[in-house]
Amino acid sequence: MANQSALPEPGCEYPLFIPAPIFAAAVDEVEVNIKAPRSLVISGALTAISLVSQGLIDVLKPNNQVVPVSLMLATIADSGDRKSTAQDALLKSVRSFEVGRDDEYKRDMVRWKAGLAIWEQGKKELLKSISKAYRDDFDTSSIESKIMEHENNKPEKPRRFRMLYDDTTPQALFLGMYEGLPTAGLISDEASGILNGRTFRDFPKLNTIWSGGVIAVDRTSSESYRLDEARLTVSLMVQEKNFIDYLSRKGELSRGAGLWARFLICKPDSIRGTRVMESFSSSWQRTTDFNVRVSELLERNARFQAQATSCRERIKFTPAASALWMKVFNEIEVGMREGGRFERMPDFASKLADNIARVAALLHFFEGEEGDIPIEILEFSVSLCCWFADEFKKIFVPPVQIEVDADELYQWLVTRKRVRGREIDKNDLLQYGPNRMRKKEVLSPILDYLVSAKKIIIHERRLGRMVVRIND
Repeated sequence: MANQSALPEPGCEYPLFIPAPIFAAAVDEVEVNIKAPRSLVISGALTAISLVSQGLIDVLKPNNQVVPVSLMLATIADSGDRKSTAQDALLKSVRSFEVGRDDEYKRDMVRWKAGLAIWEQGKKELLKSISKAYRDDFDTSSIESKIMEHENNKPEKPRRFRMLYDDTTPQALFLGMYEGLPTAGLISDEASGILNGRTFRDFPKLNTIWSGGVIAVDRTSSESYRLDEARLTVSLMVQEKNFIDYLSRKGELSRGAGLWARFLICKPDSIRGTRVMESFSSSWQRTTDFNVRVSELLERNARFQAQATSCRERIKFTPAASALWMKVFNEIEVGMREGGRFERMPDFASKLADNIARVAALLHFFEGEEGDIPIEILEFSVSLCCWFADEFKKIFVPPVQIEVDADELYQWLVTRKRVRGREIDKNDLLQYGPNRMRKKEVLSPILDYLVSAKKIIIHERRLGRMVVRIND
């Protein structure tokens, strides 16, 4: 047991059990009610909790590094896969909250404009007074004091509570975060416009804000500014043909800049054609409970905005979870070596332990649990993020020939198992297996690869007879 890996095997199934009751119940309910792929629904739920939690907490990793909990997520799904329906169900309370706050913001703006007009008139009168004093050679010290006091009393422009941004420019996004709420979400269920727009050309700023760094925005026509302590969730749902087109034009550049390494990306299998209705009515109580918790956190965000504070709570791990996270980190690092699991995707792997910590912190905080992040939540986060790692590999890392050959042979063994059982002599494989693998020098490295991937086991029987057995 001491040598057991902390990471699930490559190609493992999507983790079904989620040790976070509010989150899990909503995911189950939305999946059943709207008949959407489970991974699409989970990405939508992670979007919601990242959006409303990122301004309230940071996560303290076991290496004592404090990082944001903001996530970047991308889901490749075609029209009819219920992208919009899933997102609407899980972001319902965010949209409703924004509408209510917008009404309040409009009333505040009316009062502010009136107050500003009065203030500006007062400033004009003070400037007239000091001009006259200068002309008459009078002492101006008292008027100067009044002017400075008047400047200090200038009405402060109301800050708009806006979290959701869709197809926007980087200037509008960052200015909105600077002047309004410094925690936001770039979220779209039809994201081809974002991928091909100006926001996604600014890789360095997106990378910086994910890491919690400071963004300096230089402007020629107005005052420049710095966006500090800002948090941004990115969640994109895009059709496959649009994503392929994007990759063909900008994929290499964006991946080389490190942007996609930060994303938890997936391409769920479509379930169109299997979505049979089982009842006339569906309960949405669990999704309502989820949105109630989202609303509670939105209220906390609004209080933070009113207090103009960025003092976030630091979420840390229990000792057992810390030990597991360190083991996960080390295994990922080793996996980037030549021949390792992450050899051809070191960019993603270098951010994987960070994303694992973020997901675990988000789930723990969203559930309202007291204390530190327990090992059960971290174990789920490891399984989930490693599943996303497999998805990243499918999307961005073309298979090498040995992987293609191994998959072909494994599928041949699976098909044969249904009729002949899970075992076959190696000599029979050489005689009756796939045509191009009927030579020892071709078959042996493929078998070695499948053994290393723990897809098969090779036993030696009596008289040196070698038997290949599917490991399932």
